[in-house]
Amino acid sequence: MSNDARYAIYVLLGGGPIEPAARTAALDAMQAADFREGADHIAAQADQLWAPGRTAHTVMHADAAELRRMADELEAHARKAEPAAMPLAVFWDRFVMGPSGDTDDENTLIPCMSADGQPVALVLDDELRLRLAVQLAGPGHRSLLAVRLAVLAREIDRVGGQWTTRRAQRFYRSIGIHTPTRQAAREDLKALHRIGFLQSHGAANRHYYTPAPQGGGAG
Repeated sequence: MSNDARYAIYVLLGGGPIEPAARTAALDAMQAADFREGADHIAAQADQLWAPGRTAHTVMHADAAELRRMADELEAHARKAEPAAMPLAVFWDRFVMGPSGDTDDENTLIPCMSADGQPVALVLDDELRLRLAVQLAGPGHRSLLAVRLAVLAREIDRVGGQWTTRRAQRFYRSIGIHTPTRQAAREDLKALHRIGFLQSHGAANRHYYTPAPQGGGAG
């Protein structure tokens, strides 16, 4: 069926010519519905007026099939043209349910309320809680140092191994802390060493730290 024939059928069904430049998701969906209704009407008329196998019966069913194919195309186009779904807006109620400490691996729950009044909660494990704190504190916040040390200590405890100034700085950058200089990363490792969390190794030109044994002091 030619495009002119398609347009003529659509006009006869009460629609209008398809203008590709002016298509919208809503218009495409409406046109697809009209096409399907027209296809059903043509197929029903073919079955009422003509016996299967007659040329007219075959042609009318072919036209109905073509209208359904066009409807499929329009619906696919409508789905692509639909705006992306907006994220659900939630609002914090200024309350945080932190880990009780009764069991290991407890999560932090941050109760919130959705825009439509439904209760929801943000669930954070220890790592995510610290990373979120880093992002919320911002580079100039006075509490960032404490958060930074907590995040670094947790990562060192998690992965172990040898930690140099450069490795600490790379880790900070990987979680979105881009401001610490090499000197800041060095001082953070020294601070963890002073409280007994890390052991110091090597000479000045190859200095590194490793996690201290549990119960051990600064080495």
